[in-house]
Formats: sequence, structure tokens, C-alpha cells
Amino acid sequence: MKKKVTMSDIGAALGVSTVTVSKALGGREGVGDEMRERIIRAAREMGYGSARAQSASGDRADAAAVGILTCERFFDKASFYASMYRELTGAILEEGMLGALEIVTDGMEKALTMPALVTDGRVNSLVLLGQFGPEYMELISSSGLRTVCLDFYSDRGGCAVVSDGRGGVWQITRHLIGLGHRKIAFVGSLAATSSITDRMCGYFRAMTEAGLLPVPGEWILEDRDAGGRYLFPLSLPRDLPTAFVCNNDDAAVRLIRQLNDMGLSVPGDVSVTGFDDYTPFPSPVRLTTFRPDRERMARMAVSMLKERPGPEEQSMLRMEVGGRMIPGESSGPAKKIINLK
Repeated sequence: MKKKVTMSDIGAALGVSTVTVSKALGGREGVGDEMRERIIRAAREMGYGSARAQSASGDRADAAAVGILTCERFFDKASFYASMYRELTGAILEEGMLGALEIVTDGMEKALTMPALVTDGRVNSLVLLGQFGPEYMELISSSGLRTVCLDFYSDRGGCAVVSDGRGGVWQITRHLIGLGHRKIAFVGSLAATSSITDRMCGYFRAMTEAGLLPVPGEWILEDRDAGGRYLFPLSLPRDLPTAFVCNNDDAAVRLIRQLNDMGLSVPGDVSVTGFDDYTPFPSPVRLTTFRPDRERMARMAVSMLKERPGPEEQSMLRMEVGGRMIPGESSGPAKKIINLK
């Protein structure tokens, strides 16, 4: 009988401690990205976790076979999706499987090039982390692999696990209205991702309930171009809204820095809120934001892969995971409208 591979075996092969191996495979902090990938690759090659997966499924092909695909434009070492990736690898490992990451470049997406993880037959299921375009989604769907979309959804196929963007931004906008704000703008490009669309819906719901419609078109600010690149500094309305609801923390911090460069303080002059409770760089002021339950989202995505929904369910099953609003220092009582000359 083949000896079961342990974390100690992996550590010995790479010259690192068992603790380091545990952190890397569990998706926890304290391990560099390069070392984490080396450990995950070694674990896969050595067969770590396959015995557990085989006994649970009765099919060795089901072991360690989850491909994680993410868009180049969304993913870097300090991005929100990097943090989601760590949660996801931990959830996959807990189920006795291993995951393999492939970053889909903009060129691959435009040329409709199938990921190597799929063409090489190394995986039998996929988690798509971050939104792909509709044509690329059709390509992925044509692979026939079980697929779960994480943090977005698509009518081109695949079950989905998303955060409660509508409810979260509704809470944040209601919070601002409770502080006396009536002129509230939304920062986010509607066509960029399904997540931003949902968050804008939450904003409009709160504004509708408060009787604050119609919202002037200049209060809806595009924050990125078609390629996902940010458009800061933004072109702001001359009569500056007293508050800005941003679709994520990254945009919120960029806007705060722009306002500070203009000589305005947050929240002394203007309030700014975010979403995700995650930003790759420090904020000048602690953000009021919404924290999605990333760990639960990752666990639910892996659970969907195990449930093996039938083809008729693939484009219908969508699970929404809640979170909680985090009051910060970037939101305060409404002040008088500032006119930008």
C-alpha cells in the first residue's frame, strides 16, 4: 500500500517547516506567494490529499482537481481577489482536494484561448474568480467542466456565489441618509462587473425609499475604463455632493486622496464610503465600508462543486452571502454643498 503523504514529507522535500506547509496549504498569511505556489505544486505532485478524496468519492480522478481561473486585470499580490484566492485554497484543501491557479491574460481572453489547465486535462472542475467577458464565458462553458463563478454571475453558464452587494450598499447609503446626507453620488462603472451592478441597485433602492430620486446623471461617476483601468482623478460635479458611495475600498481611497489634493477633508467636508473591507494601500482615514464573509463564500463555492448540479441548474443556482457594515471615520454628518469653481 502506498504510504500516505504528509505535510512533513512536503516540508522535507522543500526544506521548509511543517508549519509553513500548513499555512500555505491552508491559505493563511505568513507565506510568500512564490513559496506558497511551490508548496501547492509539490503537494499536488506528491499526491497529498488524494487518499482522502479517493475514499470520499470512490474515484481517484476527483482528487486535487479544482482549477482556479482569474483575470489578469483583477489579480495582483495585494488585490481583493488575492485574499479571496487564499480563502478558496484553504476551503479546497479542507475537502481533501488541491487547487491549481491560472491567471488568464487580457490577450488570452481577447483571442479566446482556452486555459492550459483545461486543455491539458489537469482539472475536472473550475472556480472562476472575478468576472470574465461573455464570449470567454461561452468558451469556458464549452469545456463541459463543472464551473462555479465566485464574486460574479453570468447568464453564459456556471453556478455562482456572490456577496450581498445590493443589501450591503443599501445599508451604507441608509447610513449616510441617517447622517443627514441628501446629495449622495455613486462611484462605479455599471458595465464593468455584475457585482458593481448589484451595488448600484442597492444605492438606488435606498435613494428611492428616502424619496431622493431622480438622481442627476452627474452623480453617477464612472471609475474605470473597458479594460478595468481606473480613471482617477475623476471629473467631479461642480456642485459637489456631500457624500460618495464607492463600489469598493480601492476606489474610495483613490477618491479620498483626490479630495485631499483639492484641499478638502474627509469627512470634514465630504463623506466617502467603500465596500469589501479590503484595500491594497492604506487609507488616509479609516473607511466606512461593508465586509463580505469571504471565508463563507469560498466554502460555499467548493460545496457547489461537490454537489455536482445538473446541466439545467448550472446557470440558475446563485447563492448570495451576507456580511456586515463596518462604520469608520470616513463618514460624518452632512455639511453644506461645496461649489467647485
